[in-house]
Amino acid sequence: MKLEKGVLVYSFLIVILLGVVSADCAIKKVSDGGCSSSGETGIIKLYRSSNTHGELASQNNYDNVLCCTGVSSTTCDGANEILRLSSATNAHAESPSLNYNVASAICETGLSCTTSQGTCASGNAILSLSSATNAHISVGNDPNYNVKICCNVANVARCGDSIPGNTPGEECDDGKDGDNTDECT
Repeated sequence: MKLEKGVLVYSFLIVILLGVVSADCAIKKVSDGGCSSSGETGIIKLYRSSNTHGELASQNNYDNVLCCTGVSSTTCDGANEILRLSSATNAHAESPSLNYNVASAICETGLSCTTSQGTCASGNAILSLSSATNAHISVGNDPNYNVKICCNVANVARCGDSIPGNTPGEECDDGKDGDNTDECT
């Protein structure tokens, strides 16, 4: 009985920790309100959810938008690229680690993303690419596409309702300085 309780508590903690660190993203229809839930930001728009072309979230040609929580800015700062597009719309994609002639970068502050072959070692696959460059795009962990864009929420305090400072009295530690104090802002 004691062992069962320990396993249950340990399993519960793993589930909570996985929910805290992995990026939470979902494809939504712009025509149905798009990224209208609190804390959601549009990352990229897609013609359809698999084997498709993409466009910048600021464009208005496609009805599917990938919405993620934990994003504080979409401004590129040189260190936060998660994907590159061949143009602003009707575009193929490539890994941000490649330096080919790509016109538009998808950047997100608040997500920590890496490109991985096969499976994500850390975080969730928010997008899959048909290849590292000149690629078609699929949402999430498409088994037909081997290149994954894997993301975690980065350096953001995840409090009570997962929106820092949104709930009065919530407590958390952002983990930045190791002092275990409430630092939600």
